[in-house]
Amino acid sequence: MSRVTADASILRGPVAGVPSTSVAGLVRDACTAHSGVTALLLPDERLSYAELGRRVRWRAAALVERGVGTGDVVAVELPRGAAAVESALAVIALGAIYLPLDPEYPADRLRAVVDDAAPRLVLTSDEAVPDGPAPAWPTSPDDPDSALYAVYTSGSTGTPKGVVMTDGPLRNLLSWHRAALPCAPGTRVAQLSALGFDVALHELLATVTTGKTLVVPEPDVRRDPHRLAAWLAATRVEQLFAPTVVLTHLAAAADADGVPLAALHVVLQSGEPLIVTEPLREFLRARPALRILNQYGSAEMQDVLSAEPTGPVDRWPEPVPIGLPLQNTSVYLLDERLQPVPAGRPGRLFVGGAGLARGYLRRPGLTASRFVPDPFGPPGRRMYDTGDLGVREPDGGIRYAGRRDDQVKISGFRVELGEVDAVLAATPGILAGAAAAVTRGDRTVLVAAVVAPGADPAALRAALAARVPAQLVPARVEIVESLPTTPSGKTDRAAVAALLAEAGSVAAAGPVTAASGVAGLAAEALGHPVDPTLGLFANGGDSLTALVVAAAGRRAGVAIEVEHLLVGTPLARIATEPVTASEARPAAPLVLAESELNAVQRRVPEVLAIESLSPSEAGMLAGALASSHDPYLVTITVTLRGTLDPARLRAAADDLVARHESLRSAFLVDGVRRPVRAVAPPAPAPWTTTPPQRIELDRPPLFHVSSPVPPDRLPPGHVDELVLTITSHHLAVDGWSARVLVRDLLDAYDGVTSGAVARPPLRTPDATAAGRAADHWSSSLRDREPSVVADRGTVRGPASAELTVPLDPTAVDGARQRLRAGGRSFSALALTAWGLALRDELGSADAVFGTAVATRDPAAPGSADAVGLFIDTVPVLVSAPDVHSGVEEVAAALPTAARHGAIGLGAIALAARWPALFDTVVVDESDAVSLQGLRGARDGYSVAAVTATDRTEFAVSVLVDSGPAPSLRLTYDPARVDPDRVARLGRAAAAAVGDYAAAIARTPATSASTSTSSV
Repeated sequence: MSRVTADASILRGPVAGVPSTSVAGLVRDACTAHSGVTALLLPDERLSYAELGRRVRWRAAALVERGVGTGDVVAVELPRGAAAVESALAVIALGAIYLPLDPEYPADRLRAVVDDAAPRLVLTSDEAVPDGPAPAWPTSPDDPDSALYAVYTSGSTGTPKGVVMTDGPLRNLLSWHRAALPCAPGTRVAQLSALGFDVALHELLATVTTGKTLVVPEPDVRRDPHRLAAWLAATRVEQLFAPTVVLTHLAAAADADGVPLAALHVVLQSGEPLIVTEPLREFLRARPALRILNQYGSAEMQDVLSAEPTGPVDRWPEPVPIGLPLQNTSVYLLDERLQPVPAGRPGRLFVGGAGLARGYLRRPGLTASRFVPDPFGPPGRRMYDTGDLGVREPDGGIRYAGRRDDQVKISGFRVELGEVDAVLAATPGILAGAAAAVTRGDRTVLVAAVVAPGADPAALRAALAARVPAQLVPARVEIVESLPTTPSGKTDRAAVAALLAEAGSVAAAGPVTAASGVAGLAAEALGHPVDPTLGLFANGGDSLTALVVAAAGRRAGVAIEVEHLLVGTPLARIATEPVTASEARPAAPLVLAESELNAVQRRVPEVLAIESLSPSEAGMLAGALASSHDPYLVTITVTLRGTLDPARLRAAADDLVARHESLRSAFLVDGVRRPVRAVAPPAPAPWTTTPPQRIELDRPPLFHVSSPVPPDRLPPGHVDELVLTITSHHLAVDGWSARVLVRDLLDAYDGVTSGAVARPPLRTPDATAAGRAADHWSSSLRDREPSVVADRGTVRGPASAELTVPLDPTAVDGARQRLRAGGRSFSALALTAWGLALRDELGSADAVFGTAVATRDPAAPGSADAVGLFIDTVPVLVSAPDVHSGVEEVAAALPTAARHGAIGLGAIALAARWPALFDTVVVDESDAVSLQGLRGARDGYSVAAVTATDRTEFAVSVLVDSGPAPSLRLTYDPARVDPDRVARLGRAAAAAVGDYAAAIARTPATSASTSTSSV
């Protein structure tokens, strides 16, 4: 039967008839129709349906004698067995409300449930059923709204809450079961679910209302996967209800023991996302006929979604979708305003229709907050807020996307623990895994317990780090024999957290003092032992941990430079110094100890000057040293044609090094308490046939020339084409500097030189200015999270890929003219367009990314001719609803951002409480003097082409050109971000620019903004 879909995120199951008979009536009819079929198969007993019906009628009569009537709550606290089944059915037969109490639950939990439910009767012992004929079946209401059972679930406050389920939703589910799983009477179904769990009711009632046989194991069988596999084979069980964690262990045990489980043909999985682990995958490969149904439901609703993956198991998606709505049910994916989300976007998952419970027992307020009016259904209909997230898949079904209330924040990012579970399960060497969040002081740390015999936790973390973003990599991985589970068979996440908190407690033994060393401070911050021969990140830390360690050191009376923690220096090699009062004062002129001066002179023997670094330089240096390959190379290519003098060419390169001290600088970290820049005397420029892949920052010069044929091998008067490649480092060369370098190289060759250029002072704010800047970022970025597009892991690749998205020249020209008329630049539009593209791709309410702002002081002598790093990277926030208001938002914010950017990205992240950064940056090259202006004829030769490219640590860099051939040039790291995602982002940003241009083309110029502020 087809499903009616009114909206991409409104799904309705097929309309189907359900029995008019109550659930109690269905049980009664099955006992009569299948009287000779085995109803219960126990280790020491076998009951036919006739005998089961007789015992149920006797027990119902006994309940009546004890004052139980319709609508009364009756609790049954009996061990798994015939008496528990008979008593449950007797309560239901009377029209009373069945309340299961699992004897395996803690006594305090059971007392809390009884106190809250206030049942009329609690059955705790088996009363023998007399032989002989039994009374008639009691009369029970056929009203679908009559209460059938109550089950208790964990509450967010720690107090369990009771959910009352009525007869109608269960009739609907049982009707679906009969249609989806047609089976002959006597089909064997295992009773494995915990007795206090609602799935146990599904097992029981889906069996005894259709003439199947419920097979009950001995108590210990459920806890041992090897015994369970043997028992399932011996009893020839055909249908099984089991969550993922049970299936995984069962599959591994069955294959290890050679148990075929040939009779098993249907498994219904619910309660957790269906994750096909490698043991389960192997198990299913050998059993292609085994049906796996992935069900979605909760105590507050019956199963309302179902998916049955088909085809080879190796092609099943991860995790398996939860599918389409069952009959007479509706599922909605909504945003925060309860409006349908577009297909492919995560939405809040609501359920309507026939599957809903009545509500929470004696909690009308809680009921009203979770069972809300259904705006998409008939008047008076309700829908249930599941607390889950879902995504509509291309095939029309729904993929479970985690819980809104099971989210944790790790390193400033929202993390779904279920997503981490899926990543763990898909990691080679891990049979099963569960993540949890534990608190370390004021930090939340991700930890995980995994079943991975013989594995090395550090190797597992490395494997994870190569595949997923850093926030999904547990800081600590503990190898366990099996995952802790709740009585219902679900993974016990609280027990995982407690286990790892206990395992890590040895690291915090004793007070932390200066004698603890950096390793001791790191262990205290991380909450687990550390390897002092490794750096902080290799021990499970992150950038926030570095700040915590440095702060802990200060409290302990020692100073630790954060840069050393960030660049991966082994903890045992990081020196500490006593804290002095001067460290709290504003920055003073650089003064080095004799040992530090000696360390500098060992690297730069004839050092001319030693300078401290600006915050931007310090941050870039930390990133460069932390990477196995330098992410900050700048490459300039110059194509020359004509009559060239090789000696003059080499001399021109040497002149560049002498003219610009940034090119003959070294950045040093070893042997000094704070990184410094040391300036060396002029020296010949290195010249080779191939460009270097890395610039050694502690060895000047930071400048390298290459060409297919070196100048000393060129004959005088060479007239063919010569391609020069200049390689430098971003610490020495920014975007403006690239043009200066090429200009000065050509001028020096032509004999036009003007001596060394004084390097203008870099922006380093004093304590007052830094405080104001921190306050600005703290307030403007409060509760804003950095946008992250990396979806392939955190390990940077050795090279970048590039994608150019052309822009319509007519549209760009019209937009640029209108923007300038309103006091705006094209940069504001480009930034807004990228922010909107990020929001659409990530499904977020706002976007936060980076842009570069120039810090050259136009009034400083020689500023325009200097070479160096004269930029700050600052965050850009785009939260406006559309491109027009976004342009105004960005244009208004950028001047202030530029004023407060000098404290550096690290300090900005700290002020905004970000332990990690955004990973995209937009740079507008449109207003800079183009390199192409250097092309053309010179004296005896010509410049045929000039290009410049650079790499950064960002996963995606967007270079905006609004010139004659406007484009967005996206350079990206394919090791971290999917090229398809980059292409979508580029197209979306270009479309936003086009939309703006099209809109203003229809709007008179007089209506444009007349603001005089500029960007």
